Amino acid sequence: MVEPGTVLRARGDRDATATVLADGRIDFDGTAYDTPSGAGKVARGGSTNGWAFWSLPDGRQLRQLKEPYRKLMEERRAGARSTRRMGSIPPASSNNGAPRNNPHDRVRPSSSAPSTNFV
Repeated sequence: MVEPGTVLRARGDRDATATVLADGRIDFDGTAYDTPSGAGKVARGGSTNGWAFWSLPDGRQLRQLKEPYRKLMEERRAGARSTRRMGSIPPASSNNGAPRNNPHDRVRPSSSAPSTNFV
């Protein structure tokens, strides 16, 4: 969804930038954060919705990728549940198939390798 190395810019009059890492985390000021909100909180100096705080190089807000990311993750979870039913691996704790609605969902890197982090 977002290529590693993509530079994110803070919205508004802030001069902050962050970089998407290969593992999906976000590097801001030399520290890797697991979520857009984690990096945004430090950049802003207070709590923030990182999905709305960061913008992509083309000007779109990062939050425009959130719903497609959630759909991708739900499809992958559904596939994993289906695979578990066929094998002997017991399922992890269940949320009864409901999509997870965590405001700090991570974004998945665009590489084909699975990641649990941002992008």
